[in-house]
Amino acid sequence: MAAEGPFPVCVTPDHIMGLMYRLSASGGAVPPGSLPRTAAGLNLMPHVIMAAHLLGLVEVGPGSMALTAAGLSLAEEGAGEALAEALAGLEPFRTVLRALRTKGSIRREEALGMLGEIGYADPWQALGCLLHWLLYVRLVDYDPNEGVLRPLTF
Repeated sequence: MAAEGPFPVCVTPDHIMGLMYRLSASGGAVPPGSLPRTAAGLNLMPHVIMAAHLLGLVEVGPGSMALTAAGLSLAEEGAGEALAEALAGLEPFRTVLRALRTKGSIRREEALGMLGEIGYADPWQALGCLLHWLLYVRLVDYDPNEGVLRPLTF
C-alpha cells in the first residue's frame, strides 16, 4: 500500500528503478547513508527515497531502508499493474487520471492548469515528469504535436 503525500516531480522511473536494483543487489536492505554521495545524488536521493516510499516500494526506518514485496517485484519484473495503481492514488497523477476518465482526453494546457492548482511551482517541469511516469506505466498516450493526453487503460 502506498503512503500518502505529494509526489516529488523531480523523480523519474529511472531513479526509482536504480534504487530498486541497488537495494535488490544488496540483499533487499541498506543503510540510506550507503547510497551515492555525489552532489547530484545527495540532492536527489531524499526525493527518490520519498517517492519510493510513497509508491509503497520501500520501508524506511532509523538507519535502514528495505524493499517491500512490491519493491522486490518491481526490481525483479519491471513496471507492472501494481506500480500503475500506486501512481493512480497519488497527486498529481490522481487528478489528471480522474480528468482523463471523465473527459476521455485532456489538452496539455488543461494538465498544466491542474498542476498549477495542485501547487507545483513549475507546472511545465511537473508535466514532463508526470508524462514520463504515465507513459512508463502505459496509462496514457501523448501526442506532443497535438498537445493531447489520452488514456490507454484504467
